[in-house]
Amino acid sequence: MRIGLLTGGGDCAGLNAAIRAAVRAGSSYGDDFVGFHHGWRGVVEDESSSLTTTDTKASCKAEGPYCAPLVSTPRTRSGVAAVLRTVERHQLDALIVIGGDGTLNSANHLAELGVPIVGIAKTIDNDVEGTSHCIGFDTAVATAVEASTGSKRPAKATTD
Repeated sequence: MRIGLLTGGGDCAGLNAAIRAAVRAGSSYGDDFVGFHHGWRGVVEDESSSLTTTDTKASCKAEGPYCAPLVSTPRTRSGVAAVLRTVERHQLDALIVIGGDGTLNSANHLAELGVPIVGIAKTIDNDVEGTSHCIGFDTAVATAVEASTGSKRPAKATTD
């Protein structure tokens, strides 16, 4: 299979690991991947490159995601038409879409038009319908708890 992959929304903990896991799993079955840069805009404007396990291994050690996300949606007629052209041009059998509710709503719209989609929920807000936990949520909560308990420790120590 030939699979396109894009991310939308902001960066969060676990994003590169999700990209890497998808590429590693698919590659083990002989699948080829095309990574789209800048979220949906990358699909609309065909800003892409080959995505291999070597690429994703390096991205897990770097800051920021390999397929840098950007909030944009292909909801206009011309945007949808451009996505469909890109899918055809790259002879994609499916698109893996990693993102929050806006990104996945756009993916759902394309699925209704016949584009095979695999959606992966990724948002620190944990607000994607039909999911209990999203990529990035646990780390966001843990960081908030650590920040709030860390700020109480010095205050408590100074009152003893």
